Amino acid sequence: MKADIRDKIFTQDYPFTSNAKELIALPLRYSRIVWGNDNVAWVYERWVSDRKERVYQVNPTTGQKKTLFDRDYDDGYNNPGSVITEANQFGLNTILIKENNVFLSGAGSSPSGDMPFMDKMDLTSLKKTRQWQCVAPYYEYSLLFSIQKGNFLLLPANRILKILITIRALLAHLK
Repeated sequence: MKADIRDKIFTQDYPFTSNAKELIALPLRYSRIVWGNDNVAWVYERWVSDRKERVYQVNPTTGQKKTLFDRDYDDGYNNPGSVITEANQFGLNTILIKENNVFLSGAGSSPSGDMPFMDKMDLTSLKKTRQWQCVAPYYEYSLLFSIQKGNFLLLPANRILKILITIRALLAHLK
């Protein structure tokens, strides 16, 4: 069935006595939302039959929105990565925003294999800057990184497997 708008997302201020306010109207189907701060939320929508995914940056305060990504979600070669989140004071994951930048981490799929990466993206210009990418013949990925210090903890895939096996052995021993 043809429809211009398929889903709408609403917000309502605490203590939930006022009328709900439309945050965004979506032409595809709502997928998820990742909250950042009072001015940034990322809303994802998808359409399964043609594998389309759009990601919008919405300002929950003003209602302004802009399209960040409009892509085929099966196209690994052009996958922009996933936004990095951090736990807030309530223990909920929110978009990690530092100096108007967010960070994207992805598999970095290419004809020569996966080369994981970390990008920094300016929220105003949407300009992305590669911060790090795995280089052949090594397969590494960024496990942790510190924004304050600008450091990445890089681990080769075989080392991660050894760490997981060690953790599993320790947990089995504790039972």
